[in-house]
Amino acid sequence: MSRVLTRGCDGVVLDDRKVKILMAIIDDYIKNAEPVGSGTIVRKYDMGVSPATIRNEMAGLVELGLLLQPHTSAGRVPSEKAYRLYVNELMKQKQVDKAPISNIQDILRSKIDNPDELIRGIARIVSQNTLYAVIVTKPHSEKSTIKYIQLINIDENSVLLVLVINKDIVRNHIFKSSVAVTQEKLDQISKILNKNFVNHSLQDINIELIHRVGTELVDYKNILAPILDVIANTIKGIDKQDCYVAGMKNILDFPEFNDLEKAKDMMKFLDESDGILKILNVFQMDSGKIMVRIGSENGFSQVDQCSIVSGKYNINNSMYGTIAILGPTRMDYLNTVALLSGLIKQVNGL
Repeated sequence: MSRVLTRGCDGVVLDDRKVKILMAIIDDYIKNAEPVGSGTIVRKYDMGVSPATIRNEMAGLVELGLLLQPHTSAGRVPSEKAYRLYVNELMKQKQVDKAPISNIQDILRSKIDNPDELIRGIARIVSQNTLYAVIVTKPHSEKSTIKYIQLINIDENSVLLVLVINKDIVRNHIFKSSVAVTQEKLDQISKILNKNFVNHSLQDINIELIHRVGTELVDYKNILAPILDVIANTIKGIDKQDCYVAGMKNILDFPEFNDLEKAKDMMKFLDESDGILKILNVFQMDSGKIMVRIGSENGFSQVDQCSIVSGKYNINNSMYGTIAILGPTRMDYLNTVALLSGLIKQVNGL
């Protein structure tokens, strides 16, 4: 009897014995970071078969691309494909070992009115409980939308743009116009801009909408470009994510990062907030869903030896942020996913 397991569009067929051996190798490698040989499986795990049979089964797992053999070792290590199979299917058969973080609501409730302290508190607590690096983004509204635009004449070629955003944020910006404009003309332009842009986010302002506005403002097209630039830059500034990182030095304690050059590249990348946010924004996450990205799935060579477990939290169903746990690809997925899932439920209850 065989069990069919799938990962994406790749079909993998494993019988029960291969499943048990693969799970044993993954568990052992997660704990010890040492390639696992057939002798280790025989000594530590009750498979009920001979070492020769274990070696044959491991050879089959190599052929399936689930195990790899380091050059200097007779043992085997799990591949990214094996970890993906483990996360998608195999770890459902296991029990969580570690208890969830206790009393975190009491700890964080006192920081609810201070977003900076809130994200620092979350990051520190998770890092202490996992011994991995933790990245937490500051809670923010899902997206900014335009509520009102007004253009005011300052002098012959200077215009004040007043932009009101749905978060009760008002931004003023003065820019130069290449042509002289009167207040009467600016009022007409403001009316057209409000008709087309109000209740729209930056993502909504596409080529088609800009073309339509350009058609209506054909007599004032010289002033449209600077207006659009100011609107785009203002919203980007408001929506820019801030984040806090804790436990980054924990990563360097793992033997996978003994290569100092590669470790330096990774730390430099992660030390830049843009690098961190690029990682978190590679894939969109649904609220309440935990996402696991393994090695090369992260999309950046600097972190191709890392896995990232992330999820979106919300406060009062209006302010959102992301919690991401970063560790080696042999991270303890079972307990990390369970911890993060429980944590997000507690944070959402603040």
